[in-house]
Amino acid sequence: MGLLGLAACGRPPPVDVTLPVLPAAPGVPAVRIGPVQDARVFTRQPRDGRPMSLARGVDDDPATTARIVGRRSSWHGLAQGNVFLPEGRTAAELVAEATRLGLQRAGYRVLAPGEPGHAEAPALSLVVRRLWGRMVWRRLLSYELRVEVWVAGPVAPFAQGAWVCGGADIGRAGPSPGVWSHTLAVGLEDYANNLLERLAWQRLPPHCSRISRPGSR
Repeated sequence: MGLLGLAACGRPPPVDVTLPVLPAAPGVPAVRIGPVQDARVFTRQPRDGRPMSLARGVDDDPATTARIVGRRSSWHGLAQGNVFLPEGRTAAELVAEATRLGLQRAGYRVLAPGEPGHAEAPALSLVVRRLWGRMVWRRLLSYELRVEVWVAGPVAPFAQGAWVCGGADIGRAGPSPGVWSHTLAVGLEDYANNLLERLAWQRLPPHCSRISRPGSR
């Protein structure tokens, strides 16, 4: 049975994305990705899919919300079911993988746990404020994804912490199971490229600079 058939029988199939892993050149600086905190705040059953929110019947325990990356909507724009990652996959993992990609593109070697030098390498901690996709009904159906991550660690320009954002706007003529994965991939690639620009040029997009740092009001 195809994806459309599975979707018709119940909850639509989960979505996922695989980001590239770049080879490291010898002699480049090494870093590691430290703790990744999923600090997203979900509301319950709003009328549309703009806020990060839980559909009816979806548990609010962290094991469940860690896999949620968006909401579907009806033809009238009313929020419907959540969009899930597969079992064992989390939004924090996606952000860590996109961060790894941005660091690799900037010329860093990102050490995985167990690699030589991992414990001694400078660590970047991440706080995920937003990783959220939604369907937008205009003339045609489109899909949006927004990513907002606080990055902090002993790597310029993140010594004091800074926001890195990303997003995607994908236009489509109608709903498709594969478009959610594509939207995730485009939005996370945009985040990775913005991280690269932040590292290379220390430029921060204006919409990102207006976000309060974690823990502030």
